[in-house]
Amino acid sequence: MKNVLSRTALALVLPLLACLPAAGSPAGEAVLKAQVLQRVLLFVKWPPKLLASGQALELCLLDETPLAAALGAPGNRPPPGLALRTRSVSLDELGGCHALYLGGQTAAMATLPRRPGLLLIGDTQGLLERGVMLNLLTEQGQVAFDVGLQAARAAGLEISPQLLRLARRVKDA
Repeated sequence: MKNVLSRTALALVLPLLACLPAAGSPAGEAVLKAQVLQRVLLFVKWPPKLLASGQALELCLLDETPLAAALGAPGNRPPPGLALRTRSVSLDELGGCHALYLGGQTAAMATLPRRPGLLLIGDTQGLLERGVMLNLLTEQGQVAFDVGLQAARAAGLEISPQLLRLARRVKDA
């Protein structure tokens, strides 16, 4: 059953990553990044004590950017199989967050408390080297992503090998 779900989830991601051109406007690009991010989250596994089966994944937004707005838009629906809740937070409100989108708050990386089960997400070049585990980028008109595998493992997160094969870059050291 798990294998069937993985293949179904992969089928949801592949078409997006293979042919999603980034729209010309920042808002259009943000919508595409939001769609990719939501599908990528299907391939991350949190420890059961941090995210129980059937529990909604809390995606916390540290900054109000076009991507954050696209994620929180009323018409934005996560893919089947992903129970997702988004909320805006400050650095002292990270309790309950499973994933944290940094947005333009990249300076916060220096003071960000590292804790088990917190997936750090960015969309700025060079963030993998600073501990981000998933970095969404626009390259040659398409949305791509990099994975900080070592940082994800240190946080107790498992990233599916299927997702790693789709990544533009995997940082494992």
